Amino acid sequence: MTAKTSRLLSAAVACFLSLTACASIKSVKEIRGQIAQIFDQLKGHDERITNAEKNIIELTLSDDTLFKTNSAVLSETASVQLKKITKVLDNNPGVYLLIGGHTDNTGSEEHNMKLSKARADAVAEAIRSSGFPADHIMTVGYGESQPIAGNTTEEGRGLNRRVTISIAEKKEDLVAK
Repeated sequence: MTAKTSRLLSAAVACFLSLTACASIKSVKEIRGQIAQIFDQLKGHDERITNAEKNIIELTLSDDTLFKTNSAVLSETASVQLKKITKVLDNNPGVYLLIGGHTDNTGSEEHNMKLSKARADAVAEAIRSSGFPADHIMTVGYGESQPIAGNTTEEGRGLNRRVTISIAEKKEDLVAK
């Protein structure tokens, strides 16, 4: 896959949640409440919940708290964070996850793609190990293709190094629009 194709694919991936039609899953409001409680317990970290639309939930985890520089091995802090997140996910095994790894522009594009995919895979494995269904988890490495800040400062690069967990009722909701 060329870098241009990868960027187009990355830009096309939709990360959203639509839970209202599934009776076996708690309401969006209840899940958002549970997730908000988890993040209240994780004070001091850079996790965020983004709701781009009415029924969208995307968790953004700061890469700096998950991994050491240039590593895809989860930190001890990351394991604690992910255990709290999996408590909510374990109560909702019918949902699907798209876990995306992101990097800054330090290093080669090829290296960043591999590193971001390895980091997404590491987060996915931690969630799978909690008992969440493996066939409900997809991973993607975006590399440096989806920055949320400039890469000219350490602060901006830090914001770009992240892992996103997108949750949806249907697997097809996690593919390109």
